[in-house]
Amino acid sequence: MRRRIYSPNFDGAAAAKKLREDFYAKPSERVKNLSWRWPTELVEVGECLGTLYRSNKWKKNKNEFEDYKHRSEAEQRLYVVPSKMAELRSLNLPLAGPTEPVKREILPDALAELALFMGFQVRLYQKEGTQYFLPDGDEGLYEFTINHAYLGAFKCKDGTTGLTVYRPKEGPYLFVFGVELDVEKDGIVG
Repeated sequence: MRRRIYSPNFDGAAAAKKLREDFYAKPSERVKNLSWRWPTELVEVGECLGTLYRSNKWKKNKNEFEDYKHRSEAEQRLYVVPSKMAELRSLNLPLAGPTEPVKREILPDALAELALFMGFQVRLYQKEGTQYFLPDGDEGLYEFTINHAYLGAFKCKDGTTGLTVYRPKEGPYLFVFGVELDVEKDGIVG
């Protein structure tokens, strides 16, 4: 297990640039400014089993895209921004889970745009009484997408890596965190 050390002098923009350059295996061409802020709360709704995205990483021709699927190799938790719950439920996703405060003091000031978001394969929590649980077998399995969204990655000040699905003007919808989650030259790992 990796040791997490909080770094008060952390440079989120440099970390995001490195994530993008590692992912694409080439220098980053530009920096985009985002007009949204990190959420103050997230709803934990289940686990992420697979991340689907479309990218031109490793391509000499920037107009040549390929579809990729990252199968989660270790536990990855899926979170939804509370203000996006209704929109995601309209996709027939039975979202339920505990709401947790976000440790905004460890979040960076930048993220790396990795790819066009194609979808997540997930196992969603079910509720029994006041308890949430992940069902066994094929129960609770869903695949969904958010149109016109991007997949981004970021490094937190404690060393953890997170993924986010966002629309540039509307902000983040989803987050994925996992102890072994990272972005390397091979793509998304963990």
